[in-house]
Amino acid sequence: MADLTRDEKERLVDFSHEYFQLVELDLLRWPAPTLLKKPQAQQWLYEMLFENVKYAPPLRYQLRILKRLIKTIEGAIDDPEEDVGCSVS
Repeated sequence: MADLTRDEKERLVDFSHEYFQLVELDLLRWPAPTLLKKPQAQQWLYEMLFENVKYAPPLRYQLRILKRLIKTIEGAIDDPEEDVGCSVS
């Protein structure tokens, strides 16, 4: 697995800033589906947006964002055997 590029990390950081500013769902600048389907991007988003966040957005907002992320990731999967990575910790 390759690490995220600098541009990909910047895109995720930009997205996280909008997320924490509670930008409306349709106004958020979503990362490209090809980036979102990368396991490294998904791990980064999970850690930075949902895990141990001191000042998290309201739960309903988090849920709306999470639903949209999952839908986008699922839509980006072309070949489940290749695109879906599973890790058990």
